[in-house]
Amino acid sequence: MFIKDTVLGLDRHETYLEEDDESDTSVLQSLGEEELSDRKIEKVFEAEIFKASPFKYEEDYDLGDKVTIQNKSWGVTMDARIIGVTETHEPGGFQLEHEFNREKPNLISEIKREIR
Repeated sequence: MFIKDTVLGLDRHETYLEEDDESDTSVLQSLGEEELSDRKIEKVFEAEIFKASPFKYEEDYDLGDKVTIQNKSWGVTMDARIIGVTETHEPGGFQLEHEFNREKPNLISEIKREIR
């Protein structure tokens, strides 16, 4: 079964799904959509908290909290967890570096996906 799509060039990704036991096109369609949703492209970018932010570390947010990262010029908004904070104390001042992480698939989540 072929589905007409407007995605062309390098943005187009195709996969092959073999299903000999099923002849109902609606079931084949849903199997194909499920396979495509499992193969979503992950978008990753770096972010940092503004130094002039009104939010204060350890008061408004802390290690382990989920925060919303946004880049308006790229049109990207995503939720990420703060998985690391590095505090640097120097004579010139105090600096914070945050490490963010989206929850990536691991062995357990892949097994759960296969069982579904």
